[in-house]
Amino acid sequence: MPATPLTGKKYLEGKDDNLQCPISQATQSVSLLQAMLSGRRPEPSDGLKTLLVGCSKDPLPSTVERVKKLSELFCENYSKNKKGESQPGLFLEFAHYRSQLGQTLYFRLLENILSAELKQVKSDKAELTVSETI
Repeated sequence: MPATPLTGKKYLEGKDDNLQCPISQATQSVSLLQAMLSGRRPEPSDGLKTLLVGCSKDPLPSTVERVKKLSELFCENYSKNKKGESQPGLFLEFAHYRSQLGQTLYFRLLENILSAELKQVKSDKAELTVSETI
């Protein structure tokens, strides 16, 4: 078989991911995020609530309200066209779905960060650390 540029293609199998277009990469990233967050809801989990039980002032209501406001702002701006006009229908539904993914990811990351912080501190300063983190 004569050597051609396509003959060595078998050596490039691991590098095919770099050749994807940005849209394919974004779609793949969203699919991975969906898989990572499957089974979770866009609200604080029981584990996160348990971590925050020891705080003198419960930071959860203000955190949930902040996330809700950011979600509404995201949906409002996501569904606008270039002229700033709101587009009804699928754009709003898609924005809402993406917003729910973001909320779910936020609460999952918050839980992971707080549990890691509490494992490191393990003292009376734990409550102060949690309050400062949120």
